[in-house]
Parts: sequence; C-alpha cells; structure tokens
Amino acid sequence: MHLVFISTGGTIFQKVDPSTGAMACSLGLFDVLQPQWLQQLQAQQQQRRQAWQQRQQQQQQQGGGAGPTGLPGGQAAGGGPAERQAWPPGGCAARPAPPPVALQSWSHVDLRARSGAELGFETVFAARDAVRQQLQLHRPDQAPGQEQGQDEGQAQGGTVAAGPGSGPGGVGVVKGRGGVCFVLVTGTDTLEEFAFSLDLLLGLELAAAGCPLVVTGAMKPYDIEGYDGAANLQQAVQVALCPAAARWGVLVCLNDCVQAARWAAKADSQLMGAFRSPQPGGAVAQVREGRVRFYCGPPDDGDDDGDEDDGGLSVRDPRFAALTAADVAPWSRVGIWTTGVSGFIPQELLRPPPPPPLPVNVTGGGGPEGAGAGPKAGGPGGAAAEASCGGGGLVGLVVAAPGTGSLSAALTEQLAAAAAHLPVVLVSRCGCGANADEHYYRGSGSKYSRRGLLLRGFPHCTPLQARVLLVLRLAAGLYPQYCRGAGGGTAGGQ
Repeated sequence: MHLVFISTGGTIFQKVDPSTGAMACSLGLFDVLQPQWLQQLQAQQQQRRQAWQQRQQQQQQQGGGAGPTGLPGGQAAGGGPAERQAWPPGGCAARPAPPPVALQSWSHVDLRARSGAELGFETVFAARDAVRQQLQLHRPDQAPGQEQGQDEGQAQGGTVAAGPGSGPGGVGVVKGRGGVCFVLVTGTDTLEEFAFSLDLLLGLELAAAGCPLVVTGAMKPYDIEGYDGAANLQQAVQVALCPAAARWGVLVCLNDCVQAARWAAKADSQLMGAFRSPQPGGAVAQVREGRVRFYCGPPDDGDDDGDEDDGGLSVRDPRFAALTAADVAPWSRVGIWTTGVSGFIPQELLRPPPPPPLPVNVTGGGGPEGAGAGPKAGGPGGAAAEASCGGGGLVGLVVAAPGTGSLSAALTEQLAAAAAHLPVVLVSRCGCGANADEHYYRGSGSKYSRRGLLLRGFPHCTPLQARVLLVLRLAAGLYPQYCRGAGGGTAGGQ
C-alpha cells in the first residue's frame, strides 16, 4: 500500500516566530510526523501480515480451513469430534477477516496553499486533482515499479516529493482495496467544508476504488502544551490503512475519533474534541489501544439519508466528477443568512445579479428541481467568469431558519419573490435535523416549496453543507432554471 500525504497550511504547522511574536507556519510535514514512526509502523504491519500468511498456510495444511458448515476441514455438523453446529449458519469462517494492509511506501504532495479563512474552491480542486493523479500513478493493476519511470512531478498548485523510505507502490494490496490511500493535513477552521466538498467530488470514486481519504489537523499550535497535531496525524495514517475504511470515501480523524465527512462538523472553536457528528449519533470509529475500531459500515451509495422525494438529486452526485475550479468560480457567490426573532433579510441581498455563464450542454426548460440536468463541466473561468458575478450580487442564498426551517409570513413572501431569479435553499439552523417535518407538522415543507424555495435534495444538511452543495449543483447545471437562457427565469417546482 502506498500512502500519500497532501498538505496545506494550518495550526498543525504553526508556532511562534521569535522575531515577530506572531504565529507562523514554520514546520513541515515530517517535523510533525517523524519518519521513524512510519518506519516502525511499516515493520509492525509487515510482521502482522507475515503472521496472517502463516496462519493461512497452517489452515490449508490442516484440511483447507473451515468448510461450508463452518467446521474445520469441512466436517458435517454432528459428525466427528465437533458435534455442535456452527453459529451463525455457515460459520464465522464464511466471512474471513481481510489480511492486514502492509505499508510499502509514502510520498508527500504540498499544495502550497493556505487554509482556514483563506481556503477557496481552487484549493479544494487542487487537492481533488492531486488525489486523482496519485490514483492513476498507483493503480493496483500497475506493475511494481512502473510508476517510478513516470513523472510524479507537479500536482495542480503544488509539488510532489517522495517521503523517506518510499518504494514501489501497488505492492501488498489487499483484495478489494486500491493500491493507495490518502491523508489530507489542513487547518481546522474550514476542515468540515474541505472534507465535505471532497466527499462530494471524490467520494463515489474513492469508495469504488477502495482508497480512503482521511482529513486531519490540530486544534493547538506546535509550541503549546498539549499539542495534538502529532497524535492526530498518526491516527489518521492508521485509519487510512485500516481495511474497514476502504469504502467510506472521505473521513475526518481528530482526537481519537473518526467521523464521516458527510456528517462531521466543528462544534467548538477551541477545545480538543471540537469535531462531532450530531446527525447519525456520533463517530463511526475510534482509535482505542492503538487500534482503529469501526462501529458501522458505510451507507449504500444510493442512500441519501432517507429523503424519499429529492427531485432526482443525490448528495454525492456523479455529475460533480467532471467539474473544475473554473466551472465553480462564477457560482461561488452563494451566501448564508440566519434568521431568528424579528428576523429580516436585507433586500439588497436578494437583488438579481448579472447572470453567470451557461454551463456546457445545459438545455431544456426549468421543470422540476434537478430535471433535465446532465451537463458536462467546462464553463469559462478566470477573470471573465468572476466578472459575470459583478455588482456584488449573490447567485444563490442559503437561509438557516429556526427549528425545521420556520419562516415568518413576511419572510416567506420576500423569499418567494426572490426565488423567481435566485435559488433560495431553506435549512434548519439547529445543526442537526431536517429542514421540514411532514410527519408531525403536515404541510411544513410544502408551504415553502410551492413558493419556489428549495428544500428537497438537501437532506439533513447544515447551512455550510447546503452552501457547498448548492455551489456544486449550480456549477454542474443541475438547476437549469437559474442558468442564463434556460428556464425563462422561473423557479423550479417542488
């Protein structure tokens, strides 16, 4: 297994600069993660793999291991010295544990970008492209050493360098897993958005390949007592190499806890246990006694959190795969507004902006939300794309409202008028729960959706997640009614 580190700036690399007294990113990856630790981990895993292989050989010599009944040597239940039938039927040996993963090599991709408040979609896509490049270099079907003759040189926006002890990739690959796994090291302020964005862009691809991406960082700087960066980074490596992580796509690992990127949220601005997953009830795994312990498996790809009527949209949409940073740039001006007691929204936020460019292959009318969508990304970027959003106007708005997304009558009328030209997504401000509840409060969702507000297709999304999801859907042309020349400027039906 080849391990790829991808890094941006972040607290994990920060300490005080004596000359200025201010914090500075003055550390490198291998200042935090000692190469000796990786070498020790490599030796331990190789020993475990050898012990596993010896056990397999011994079972084969003793009669081929468990038979169809789960008894040694294929004995029939009730025959021979073993008289009790194995439970569960078929025996535990019907689902043998996968062999341990053997770490063979590692490398480092430095995106040379800032994170936290400076994080932009261009860095998100640079990380996405770096992952894809490494997936190509370390395909499981590639002959050992083949990638050594290829150019590992430049990922978009960064550099790639072989780490200490690196060797040929694609070796020691477990069946059902790819030949590479990833650890992304970044700042924690916007880590949840970084991880969620990558899960939308890469989650299906990584899960299908069996190549997990684990995102980590630190809550304390390097020179503060109780620095957590080294431990978080070590545990992220362990999670990335864990066979149970293979089908999750993107995960978040900090403070001994492993969260699914779909649910991870920074719930505290300072404490070590800042990252939590309130929606499904907690972490999907923990690191205990030096071992990664998963408590559940990944949800099915087609399961979008039980949203039965989502307008043909899914959270991990395969149409996001073709997007580029240039496609997303003109659609990134999506705002978030939180309402409450005597809530209001300035009318200036809702004024129509100059329309962004039409994504390639977007045809057809408005129709239902998400209908007729299937564009190929490739819209113009750069200065021209940025200019298309001129005037300071928004191209979309996420409204975080109380409870299950409750709005006053006045706000409902104001947003309904804006929805004729502006996509308006309604979510709960609570951080956990749905944006409508038709079970207890009949009509609580339809009274907004029939006025043009977007509720479906955002199942249990936080405001931050809904913003990222709306940006990518607009860039992919999944709401053609809000693209110039498509849909006649009318809001989509619900």
